[in-house]
Amino acid sequence: MKKLVLLLSIAIISFFLFKTYLKPKQVSIITPNNAPTTSTIQTPTKNIENSSTYSLFIPYWKTSLLNDKISIPRIADMTDEEIKPIYFGLSVDENGLMKDEIGFKNLPQFISNFDSKPMAITIRMLNDDTNIKILKNPDYQNNAIESLDRFLTDYSFSEIILDLELKSLPTEEVINQINQFVKKVADKTHQHNLIFSMTIYGDVFYRQRPFDIQKLSSWTDRFYIMTYDFHKSYGLPGPNFPLEKNENDNYDMKLLIDDLLRFTSSEKIVVVFGLYGYDWTVDEKGRPLKSAKAITLNQIHDKFLNDCPYKSCVIERDNHSSESHITYIDEQGKKHDLWFEDEKSIAQKISFLKSKNISSYSFWTFGYF
Repeated sequence: MKKLVLLLSIAIISFFLFKTYLKPKQVSIITPNNAPTTSTIQTPTKNIENSSTYSLFIPYWKTSLLNDKISIPRIADMTDEEIKPIYFGLSVDENGLMKDEIGFKNLPQFISNFDSKPMAITIRMLNDDTNIKILKNPDYQNNAIESLDRFLTDYSFSEIILDLELKSLPTEEVINQINQFVKKVADKTHQHNLIFSMTIYGDVFYRQRPFDIQKLSSWTDRFYIMTYDFHKSYGLPGPNFPLEKNENDNYDMKLLIDDLLRFTSSEKIVVVFGLYGYDWTVDEKGRPLKSAKAITLNQIHDKFLNDCPYKSCVIERDNHSSESHITYIDEQGKKHDLWFEDEKSIAQKISFLKSKNISSYSFWTFGYF
């Protein structure tokens, strides 16, 4: 009897200790399943007309190729003069804008080509470690805001685009940190009477990125939606961003737009197309043997479309994604699987986007086509 009482006592004490001290810590993660199904559509902070606009990203490493003119793929009746140039861009660290970095040094070359027309500039925040430090530290945030304030006083731009990229779980803490920082940048930009915009991953909902579109829409004038890299270079072969899903994908542009319009308005959406593709080396079952190589549309034309020299070279258009697909065997006998965006796939996607009242588009990037 004493032994039974002793065993019961040990069991009760163990249960209490587990409940009190050993229970796993709960992490708050926001997913599409617990996001609201309806939302109040925010009015743009600035009066942005819902008319067709086209823009082109010009990276700092391509400024030497500029000759006062830029163009976009011939998919619409848009003159070169109507295309808005976007400089990509300036970097930020804990001390603010990095004036010794190559992006800042090449800025005068960009400006000299377009000083007579409206220009946008991108703030590049691409380093996870640096971004996390800034998001967690109000002093670092103030450094960024103060240096941005000085920059906007000294330079004439019509729009600031914050390219905040972060690989993180969508915890409530991270989402709140992003919201608070973005609001600070937006407020400072609006004090200068400029348009404040953000880039957003095209897979923001599909891969549960830590960006609260509904909240961010409260102070963001435009969202530049990066509809590329849906299939990663280190993943399985597939379209850059499919218009419609197929048996191998369970997400597409149509679902993305439906998701976005639950939390923001069509006039705030700018769809960015990537004029490039990925070339995967694959095994007999189509599985990648190594990371894919990025290849620009220009390079694809020169290497494949003008005259494909490779064995078993097949070029076709995928009806679901609307994108082009090339399979071939290289000189070493290795099979390849290449997917890429081109003018025809973009035209099909724009036709769909217009049916959703989305009429602003941008292109990544100058020098790729």
